[in-house]
Amino acid sequence: MLLPRANAGAGVVGVVCNRVDTARAVHGLLAADGDSALLIGRVREADRAEILAEVLPRTLTGTRAGRKPLYVVATQTIEVG
Repeated sequence: MLLPRANAGAGVVGVVCNRVDTARAVHGLLAADGDSALLIGRVREADRAEILAEVLPRTLTGTRAGRKPLYVVATQTIEVG
């Protein structure tokens, strides 16, 4: 179930959901087609730094060549964080 942008060759696709349970469900579905990261809810600063250290490098230009797309699934936490 690749998203249209992934079919068009996008290396990273962002998906923002309104609810945590929706984000978890979408993340589960997309993980079957590619690499998927889930960003939900408020987190402690130390946890946030760890998550960003793991996910951010995977979103950089040129890091996805020849790989399945990376889906970053998040709630609105991504808008305020």
